[in-house]
Amino acid sequence: MSSLYILNTDESRVKKEEIGKIIGKLGHDLYKSTGLSLGNVAYTHEQAIEAMFKSGMLTGELLLEEVLWRCMSEDEKKQKILEYVSKIDADGNTLFIIDGYFFPKECKYDRQYFELINYVLSNSNAKSIKILTYSNYNEKLYNELKSSLDSIGIAISLVTTDDFHDRFWISSEAKKGFILGTSLNGLGKKICLIDFLKEDDVIELLETMKY
Repeated sequence: MSSLYILNTDESRVKKEEIGKIIGKLGHDLYKSTGLSLGNVAYTHEQAIEAMFKSGMLTGELLLEEVLWRCMSEDEKKQKILEYVSKIDADGNTLFIIDGYFFPKECKYDRQYFELINYVLSNSNAKSIKILTYSNYNEKLYNELKSSLDSIGIAISLVTTDDFHDRFWISSEAKKGFILGTSLNGLGKKICLIDFLKEDDVIELLETMKY
Protein backbone atom coordinates (compact mmCIF):
# COMPACT_ATOMS: atom_id res chain seq x y z
CA MET A 1 0.00 0.00 0.00
CA SER A 2 1.35 3.41 -0.99
CA SER A 3 1.10 6.47 1.21
CA LEU A 4 0.02 9.83 -0.16
CA TYR A 5 1.10 12.99 1.63
CA ILE A 6 -0.26 16.52 1.25
CA LEU A 7 2.00 19.48 1.97
CA ASN A 8 0.17 21.76 4.42
CA THR A 9 1.57 25.29 4.03
CA ASP A 10 -0.95 27.08 6.27
CA GLU A 11 1.65 27.75 8.98
CA SER A 12 4.74 27.78 6.80
CA ARG A 13 7.71 29.79 8.08
CA VAL A 14 9.55 29.76 4.75
CA LYS A 15 8.99 31.34 1.37
CA LYS A 16 7.30 29.27 -1.34
CA GLU A 17 10.43 29.26 -3.51
CA GLU A 18 12.40 27.61 -0.66
CA ILE A 19 10.01 24.66 -0.36
CA GLY A 20 11.34 22.94 -3.48
CA LYS A 21 14.90 22.98 -2.09
CA ILE A 22 13.70 21.52 1.21
CA ILE A 23 11.78 18.73 -0.54
CA GLY A 24 14.83 18.03 -2.69
CA LYS A 25 17.02 17.66 0.39
CA LEU A 26 14.37 15.45 2.01
CA GLY A 27 14.33 13.20 -1.04
CA HIS A 28 18.14 12.96 -1.01
CA ASP A 29 18.27 12.07 2.71
CA LEU A 30 15.41 9.57 2.32
CA TYR A 31 17.19 7.74 -0.49
CA LYS A 32 20.54 7.81 1.29
CA SER A 33 19.17 6.29 4.51
CA THR A 34 16.51 3.91 3.16
CA GLY A 35 16.89 3.48 -0.58
CA LEU A 36 13.39 4.93 -1.04
CA SER A 37 12.78 7.78 -3.47
CA LEU A 38 10.13 10.42 -3.95
CA GLY A 39 8.27 10.33 -7.28
CA ASN A 40 6.33 12.95 -9.24
CA VAL A 41 2.63 12.46 -9.96
CA ALA A 42 1.22 14.23 -13.03
CA TYR A 43 -1.94 15.60 -11.39
CA THR A 44 -3.24 19.09 -10.89
CA HIS A 45 -4.20 19.92 -7.30
CA GLU A 46 -7.90 19.53 -8.11
CA GLN A 47 -7.36 16.20 -9.91
CA ALA A 48 -5.36 14.80 -7.00
CA ILE A 49 -8.01 15.75 -4.45
CA GLU A 50 -10.78 14.32 -6.65
CA ALA A 51 -8.84 11.06 -7.10
CA MET A 52 -8.47 10.74 -3.32
CA PHE A 53 -12.22 11.13 -2.85
CA LYS A 54 -12.96 8.51 -5.50
CA SER A 55 -10.50 6.05 -3.94
CA GLY A 56 -12.06 6.44 -0.51
CA MET A 57 -8.91 7.96 1.01
CA LEU A 58 -10.93 11.09 1.79
CA THR A 59 -14.59 11.26 2.70
CA GLY A 60 -17.14 14.05 2.72
CA GLU A 61 -18.10 16.58 0.05
CA LEU A 62 -15.65 17.77 -2.57
CA LEU A 63 -15.54 21.57 -2.63
CA LEU A 64 -13.43 23.29 -5.25
CA GLU A 65 -14.00 26.90 -4.33
CA GLU A 66 -10.86 29.00 -4.13
CA VAL A 67 -9.94 31.68 -1.62
CA LEU A 68 -8.63 34.93 -3.08
CA TRP A 69 -6.41 36.59 -0.53
CA ARG A 70 -5.63 40.20 0.27
CA CYS A 71 -2.69 42.01 -1.29
CA MET A 72 -2.87 40.23 -4.65
CA SER A 73 -0.64 41.90 -7.21
CA GLU A 74 -2.21 43.48 -10.28
CA ASP A 75 -0.84 40.70 -12.48
CA GLU A 76 -2.22 38.04 -10.11
CA LYS A 77 -5.69 39.64 -10.30
CA LYS A 78 -5.62 39.74 -14.10
CA GLN A 79 -4.41 36.18 -14.51
CA LYS A 80 -6.73 34.68 -11.89
CA ILE A 81 -9.93 36.22 -13.29
CA LEU A 82 -8.89 35.48 -16.87
CA GLU A 83 -8.21 31.86 -15.83
CA TYR A 84 -11.80 31.49 -14.63
CA VAL A 85 -13.19 33.29 -17.69
CA SER A 86 -11.29 30.82 -19.86
CA LYS A 87 -12.59 27.82 -17.88
CA ILE A 88 -16.22 28.82 -18.46
CA ASP A 89 -15.55 28.86 -22.22
CA ALA A 90 -16.20 32.53 -22.86
CA ASP A 91 -14.20 32.30 -26.10
CA GLY A 92 -16.59 32.94 -29.00
CA ASN A 93 -19.64 33.16 -26.72
CA THR A 94 -21.69 35.82 -24.98
CA LEU A 95 -20.26 36.73 -21.59
CA PHE A 96 -22.70 38.04 -18.99
CA ILE A 97 -21.24 39.92 -16.03
CA ILE A 98 -23.63 40.61 -13.16
CA ASP A 99 -22.00 43.12 -10.84
CA GLY A 100 -23.71 46.14 -9.33
CA TYR A 101 -20.41 47.94 -8.76
CA PHE A 102 -18.58 47.05 -11.97
CA PHE A 103 -18.37 50.73 -12.95
CA PRO A 104 -17.71 52.57 -9.66
CA LYS A 105 -17.60 56.34 -9.27
CA GLU A 106 -14.25 58.06 -9.87
CA CYS A 107 -13.48 58.37 -6.16
CA LYS A 108 -13.86 54.59 -5.77
CA TYR A 109 -11.24 53.34 -8.25
CA ASP A 110 -7.83 54.12 -9.70
CA ARG A 111 -6.29 53.72 -13.16
CA GLN A 112 -5.18 50.20 -12.38
CA TYR A 113 -8.83 49.16 -12.15
CA PHE A 114 -9.50 50.23 -15.73
CA GLU A 115 -6.39 48.33 -16.83
CA LEU A 116 -7.68 45.25 -14.97
CA ILE A 117 -11.15 45.14 -16.53
CA ASN A 118 -9.85 46.13 -19.95
CA TYR A 119 -7.20 43.40 -19.88
CA VAL A 120 -9.58 40.66 -18.73
CA LEU A 121 -12.36 41.51 -21.16
CA SER A 122 -10.03 42.20 -24.09
CA ASN A 123 -8.42 38.79 -23.62
CA SER A 124 -11.66 36.92 -22.95
CA ASN A 125 -12.16 36.45 -26.71
CA ALA A 126 -15.89 36.68 -26.06
CA LYS A 127 -18.15 37.34 -29.03
CA SER A 128 -20.02 39.92 -27.00
CA ILE A 129 -20.21 41.11 -23.39
CA LYS A 130 -23.33 42.17 -21.55
CA ILE A 131 -22.96 43.81 -18.15
CA LEU A 132 -25.82 44.00 -15.64
CA THR A 133 -25.15 46.68 -13.05
CA TYR A 134 -26.78 49.31 -10.85
CA SER A 135 -28.31 52.43 -12.40
CA ASN A 136 -25.78 54.80 -10.78
CA TYR A 137 -22.87 53.37 -12.77
CA ASN A 138 -19.95 55.50 -13.96
CA GLU A 139 -20.83 56.34 -17.56
CA LYS A 140 -17.38 57.78 -18.28
CA LEU A 141 -15.68 54.53 -17.27
CA TYR A 142 -18.18 52.46 -19.26
CA ASN A 143 -17.71 54.57 -22.40
CA GLU A 144 -13.92 54.32 -22.13
CA LEU A 145 -14.11 50.54 -21.82
CA LYS A 146 -16.63 50.33 -24.67
CA SER A 147 -14.34 52.35 -26.92
CA SER A 148 -11.41 50.05 -26.16
CA LEU A 149 -13.39 46.86 -26.79
CA ASP A 150 -15.05 48.24 -29.93
CA SER A 151 -11.58 48.80 -31.37
CA ILE A 152 -10.82 45.07 -31.22
CA GLY A 153 -14.25 43.89 -32.36
CA ILE A 154 -15.80 42.88 -29.03
CA ALA A 155 -19.33 44.22 -28.68
CA ILE A 156 -20.30 45.38 -25.19
CA SER A 157 -23.67 46.51 -23.88
CA LEU A 158 -25.09 47.45 -20.51
CA VAL A 159 -28.36 46.86 -18.66
CA THR A 160 -29.23 48.52 -15.36
CA THR A 161 -30.97 46.41 -12.74
CA ASP A 162 -31.29 46.09 -8.97
CA ASP A 163 -32.37 42.43 -9.11
CA PHE A 164 -29.02 40.90 -8.17
CA HIS A 165 -26.83 41.12 -5.10
CA ASP A 166 -24.03 38.63 -5.83
CA ARG A 167 -21.50 38.84 -8.64
CA PHE A 168 -21.85 36.28 -11.41
CA TRP A 169 -19.88 35.73 -14.62
CA ILE A 170 -21.69 33.51 -17.13
CA SER A 171 -20.86 32.16 -20.58
CA SER A 172 -24.34 32.02 -22.07
CA GLU A 173 -24.00 29.44 -24.85
CA ALA A 174 -21.67 27.19 -22.82
CA LYS A 175 -24.05 27.23 -19.80
CA LYS A 176 -21.04 27.72 -17.51
CA GLY A 177 -20.28 30.37 -14.94
CA PHE A 178 -18.66 31.33 -11.67
CA ILE A 179 -19.55 33.43 -8.64
CA LEU A 180 -17.15 36.01 -7.26
CA GLY A 181 -17.37 37.16 -3.65
CA THR A 182 -16.50 40.77 -4.44
CA SER A 183 -16.64 43.26 -7.27
CA LEU A 184 -13.42 43.39 -9.26
CA ASN A 185 -12.71 46.77 -7.71
CA GLY A 186 -12.52 45.07 -4.30
CA LEU A 187 -10.30 42.21 -5.43
CA GLY A 188 -7.23 41.98 -3.22
CA LYS A 189 -8.60 44.35 -0.59
CA LYS A 190 -10.50 41.72 1.38
CA ILE A 191 -10.48 37.93 1.48
CA CYS A 192 -13.19 36.47 -0.78
CA LEU A 193 -14.20 33.25 -2.53
CA ILE A 194 -14.48 32.40 -6.20
CA ASP A 195 -16.27 29.24 -7.28
CA PHE A 196 -17.83 27.64 -10.35
CA LEU A 197 -21.61 27.46 -10.65
CA LYS A 198 -23.58 24.30 -11.28
CA GLU A 199 -25.13 24.10 -14.76
CA ASP A 200 -28.66 24.09 -13.29
CA ASP A 201 -27.91 27.37 -11.49
CA VAL A 202 -26.51 28.92 -14.67
CA ILE A 203 -29.62 27.95 -16.63
CA GLU A 204 -31.86 29.37 -13.91
CA LEU A 205 -29.92 32.64 -13.85
CA LEU A 206 -30.11 32.95 -17.64
CA GLU A 207 -33.87 32.37 -17.51
CA THR A 208 -34.20 34.96 -14.75
CA MET A 209 -32.28 37.65 -16.64
CA LYS A 210 -34.46 37.83 -19.78
CA TYR A 211 -32.37 40.67 -21.20
